[in-house]
Amino acid sequence: MNSLSAEAKVGLPDEMLDEHGGSESVVSQRDKVVFRVVYAKKNFHIIQGEVLSGKVGSHDRAVSADEELDISDKAPSRNYHFILALPAKGDKGILAVEDISRSCPVTPLVRWIKWASKQEQEEAKKTEEGASWWRVSVKPISDEEHLREMIRQGRVEKIEVVKKSITSARMRDTDKFRISGPLPESARERLMGLIRSWLKKENSEEPRNVDPAENAKSMASILGPELESLDLDDGWVILKDQGGHSKRINPTRISEVFIYSQQTEHRIDGAGFYTEVRRVAKRLQAAERMTISWPED
Repeated sequence: MNSLSAEAKVGLPDEMLDEHGGSESVVSQRDKVVFRVVYAKKNFHIIQGEVLSGKVGSHDRAVSADEELDISDKAPSRNYHFILALPAKGDKGILAVEDISRSCPVTPLVRWIKWASKQEQEEAKKTEEGASWWRVSVKPISDEEHLREMIRQGRVEKIEVVKKSITSARMRDTDKFRISGPLPESARERLMGLIRSWLKKENSEEPRNVDPAENAKSMASILGPELESLDLDDGWVILKDQGGHSKRINPTRISEVFIYSQQTEHRIDGAGFYTEVRRVAKRLQAAERMTISWPED
């Protein structure tokens, strides 16, 4: 982890054009993610730290009362808290990454951890045989209790299904019709069962074969049996989280519902982030049969 703190990385590991540390042109860097580990510390099996992440060219100007700067060739970035909780035994742990304004650098964090582990293996091969490296695979933890509570509290705003029309350019980007409606109170358990099937596929080791049309039919039947026979292309469930933000979920976007609102009004520091993560993780790890110890602050 500390090997990723020396300098900012531009792009993800498989996008790096200059393997010798040279700078790329501004054109090739634009829209690429910038990433750096700010710090990482270990407490028993818990690794906690911050990463810096942003995207090159995501903003044009930086403006204050006194000056205005062109930052189109730079990456406006934020620091994000993260925690990697490793198990006392086994190979399943918990990764928690801070989400700020629907931006969460979990993808660059995981990709660069894989890259660093592979690099360390290559170095270790020079002095020892059978050097290994860790391939990190990240999947959302199924939090059925959290979902059930959202549904019970009436946070499902509506179910929406859509039929697309094929344009002359063969682009399916126009709605032919769209149907939406509130969740019938009598259908709460049916919706929970449908979402549970999405979670099962999401966490399966088998390849996911998601058929949006079939899932749209299942969602339409919850709105009313007369809608089940419609020819549909896609659909989603729209929920409102504790912060009042709407989230669209379907089999390919189920992880969005597992962004947990913090219990304080203002952004928390590292200690507060640890407390929030520990509070949620202790409940989740029992169901996942994980053995993780969380030291006191």
